[in-house]
Amino acid sequence: MENRELIKTILRIEFPKEDFSNTEIEFLERFKIGNETESSILKSKNFLGENFTKVEDFYKENEHIRQAKRRLQELRNIFNRLYRGNKDRVDPPFDGDFTEFLKWWYYNEDLDERGVPHCHYCGIGEDISKKAFTSLQLFTPKKQAWKNGSIQIDKMNPHPADNDDKKDKDLTKGYNAENCVFACILCNNAKSDLIGADDFKKIFGPKIKEYWDYIVKEKQK
Repeated sequence: MENRELIKTILRIEFPKEDFSNTEIEFLERFKIGNETESSILKSKNFLGENFTKVEDFYKENEHIRQAKRRLQELRNIFNRLYRGNKDRVDPPFDGDFTEFLKWWYYNEDLDERGVPHCHYCGIGEDISKKAFTSLQLFTPKKQAWKNGSIQIDKMNPHPADNDDKKDKDLTKGYNAENCVFACILCNNAKSDLIGADDFKKIFGPKIKEYWDYIVKEKQK
């Protein structure tokens, strides 16, 4: 039931104009959180009142579910990349649990009512960042992961595997809900592991926001 409520929250934020039935919510929960296959769910007796034999037929008649599935898959891909890059750490990202990752993302104070994540340090929204990196072409990064300007996930304190002194509790936090925040590419790259999160937000965050405002405004003149 907890996962069902989580899916409802996600759909309410991401698709406020759509009305998903309880059965449709169950489908998304079983598919994206329960890891059941689409075909096995659709073969369930009387699912959605019809016996869909082909997955594509189902989506043709339920475009809103296709869109919801795509959004959940985007988030799954973000989680998978984070997990693959850190799975051998003593504490894998979000305990290796996609559900915990979704909770962190959608109950995040830096996520606005439209479902747009904002940088914890400078406050820039992902929508503006993506526009700057794509249509406005304000930046031409070499790193593939930076090319579309997507928001990144920053761990505020170093990972324990990167520190010899594991007695310091502030240094024993990895990628988990208490230690992760959204960060724009500029802030995440500038902060790295060298500057503390509080200092960076207080001193550098406002200046980087000022730069964002300036460069986006100048380009659109």
